[in-house]
Amino acid sequence: MVLAVAFVAVVAALASAQSNPPVASSSPDESIQRFHDLVPSILRQANLKTGQTVVISGSTSYLPYIEDLAVQLAPLGVATILDIKTDKLERARRLGPGQHYGYLPPTALEKELAKDVDLRFEFPDVSEPGILGSVSTQQRALVQSSLVERRKVAHARRVVFNIPAERDTSETGLTFAELSRYRWAAMQADYGHISQLGESLRRLLSKGKTVRVTSPEGTDITFSIAPNGVSVDALPSVTDAGNTQSARVATIPGGSLSGNIIQRSANGKVRVALDVCDITVHDESIDIKQGLAENIHAGSDELCVQRSLTGQRVSAFVIGLNPALADFRNHTPFATDPGSEGLVSLFFGGNSDFGGTDYSTSAWYIMLPKASVSVDGKPILRDGQFVGMK
Repeated sequence: MVLAVAFVAVVAALASAQSNPPVASSSPDESIQRFHDLVPSILRQANLKTGQTVVISGSTSYLPYIEDLAVQLAPLGVATILDIKTDKLERARRLGPGQHYGYLPPTALEKELAKDVDLRFEFPDVSEPGILGSVSTQQRALVQSSLVERRKVAHARRVVFNIPAERDTSETGLTFAELSRYRWAAMQADYGHISQLGESLRRLLSKGKTVRVTSPEGTDITFSIAPNGVSVDALPSVTDAGNTQSARVATIPGGSLSGNIIQRSANGKVRVALDVCDITVHDESIDIKQGLAENIHAGSDELCVQRSLTGQRVSAFVIGLNPALADFRNHTPFATDPGSEGLVSLFFGGNSDFGGTDYSTSAWYIMLPKASVSVDGKPILRDGQFVGMK
């Protein structure tokens, strides 16, 4: 699958139509009420203190959610900065001055806000990714290149919201009502428990030398994890002041453990029965030599897969921890969210969203629904089920 990774959510629209971030075309009362009811739990886990500063950013289409969050923050005595985006503004920012195409380097104020606020709450920057219009391959490359400097800026801790939207039903086989029900259940998951499980795995992986991932389809790859390269995507882990993990982003819904791979340590093969590129991909086959994807083949849409993976190195792996997202996965044709409990994903290309140092703005990821994972020979996941920890 193609994944767009960017400093601003709008850039996800540039990498691939299938990788656009979920956005809302409207704000139904029921959705706003569910969000309103969810916020107190989020704020308890965020553990904000009087006198701290937060930023809430997002498109005007998310203004009801932004306002509700700001209103519930007010009694805590925190300073709240609203960073409101419009579609016209985001188009102008992407075009740059004169004939320049791409984003300008971050200003001193942007660097300060990115680094010095205590917490950022983020909604998508545009009302609909398609609103930005299509871009050529050259324009996409210019935008991605312009974002590298922005991605190197030190970030405050971030909470990224994924509000259910009608367009998210694409290729899931679900109605919006069904998808919404599963998504909100995942947003209301016990992130305290998810954090505890993730931290147990993080300690184990941080001490390990060799990780092995296998799957029933024939995947068999080994690699080592970079120092301080393991992070937990769960709000209590991200907002814990004593936590020194490199990635400081919590997605809601989310819940996963990630590890940045020492790329040249990775060797083996990846085999997967079902994936997505321009269309559904069957029987994907990739060999990995010192991290580099080689001998890339597929039973369908092979050219798209080869175009996306050629020259890419495996850079990160993720284990999902959210049981509600696993329930969602059980009702769709194939896995769609790396946070699904027991799901293993391998990422190629950029890994800076996981705290790594590869600042590329796009990547390919492969999901392995029934994988097994061992650390120095000790199994921690067998056929998609955790071993000895739950």
